[in-house]
Amino acid sequence: MYLLCPDQPLEVYRALAIEECLLNHSEITEPILFGWIGEPAVVMGKNQNPWRECNLTVIRDLNLKLARRVSGGGAVYHDTGNLNLSWILPREDYSPPRMYDLFIQALSRLGIPAEAGKGGAFRVEGKKIAGSAFCYRKEKVLHHGTLLLHADLARLKASLSPPRLLMRTHAVASLPAAVLNLNTRYPDLSHERVLEALQEEAKKTFGLASPLPANILPDSRVEDERIHQASAEWIWGQTPRFHTTLELPGRGNIDLTIHKGQVAEVRLNDEAVLLPEPVLFTLDHLGDLDVLLKLTPGTVSAALRKKGWELISGRVEVP
Repeated sequence: MYLLCPDQPLEVYRALAIEECLLNHSEITEPILFGWIGEPAVVMGKNQNPWRECNLTVIRDLNLKLARRVSGGGAVYHDTGNLNLSWILPREDYSPPRMYDLFIQALSRLGIPAEAGKGGAFRVEGKKIAGSAFCYRKEKVLHHGTLLLHADLARLKASLSPPRLLMRTHAVASLPAAVLNLNTRYPDLSHERVLEALQEEAKKTFGLASPLPANILPDSRVEDERIHQASAEWIWGQTPRFHTTLELPGRGNIDLTIHKGQVAEVRLNDEAVLLPEPVLFTLDHLGDLDVLLKLTPGTVSAALRKKGWELISGRVEVP
C-alpha cells in the first residue's frame, strides 16, 4: 500500500487532478491512499446540476471554488475542517462493503461508533459525518469521501441550500441530511489521528504503507488535468440536459432547453424558434436570445432572475 498525504491544504482542482492522474496514468498496481485537506469549495457529483444542488450566489459571495468530480453521488462542502480520503485500488481488491468496513473499524480504533448508511454515508448518533462515492476506470477504482471534523457548518448549509427553481431534469439529486462535526463529541480528534487509524486498519487488508514515489505524477500532467478540472466545459458543460419555462412580459411563455451549459432549444408559446447556434447559458451571452426574439436587452436574464436563477458571468477562468 502506498500513502500520499500533503501537509498543506490543496486547491480543489489540484486535488481532483491528482486523483484523476493516479487513477488513469499511474502504473502502480498496489492500493494507494491519498489523504488531503482542501481549501474552501463545493464539489458536485459527476451527473449533477449546479443550479439545482448549490446556492451559486452564496458560493460567489463567499469566494468558494465550484468543482465537479468524476464519481457520482451528491454535492459536498469542503474546507480545512474536512479530511478527504481517496483510495485508488485494483478492481480485484475492491468492493464497497470492504471499504465501508475498513473505515468503520478505523473510527472504532478511535472510540467512535460509526455506522454505515444508504449511499455510502456514515453516521454517528444518527447524524451524517461522512459520505463516499466511487468510479471505475479500466483495471482500477477510485473510492473517495470526506469526513467532517470541524468544518464550518453554517457555510456548508448555506452553500448547499439552493433556491427552489422550476426545472425538469434527470440529473442526480443530493440527499439532504443532518450533519455532525466529530470534534464536537471528540475534541482531541485530528486529521493526523484519523489517518494513522486508517493506516493501521488498512495494514490488515493491504499491507504496510510506504510513501508514494515522488516521480509517479509529473507536474506537467497534473497541471494539464487541473486545467481540465477548472474548465467551464467540465464544471458547467457536464450538466445533464434540463428544461425551464419563463414568462416574458407581453410575449407569453418561453421554454428553454439547456444542454452542456448551452441553450440548445427554444420554444416561444409552444412554437420552436430556430437557433443559428447554441447560446451559452451565461449572463453575457443570453442577450443573444433577446436579439433573436426581438426583445428589450436583458429581458431573458431578468425573467430568469425573477424565478430565482443565479446566472454565471462568462466563462470560468483557470485560477
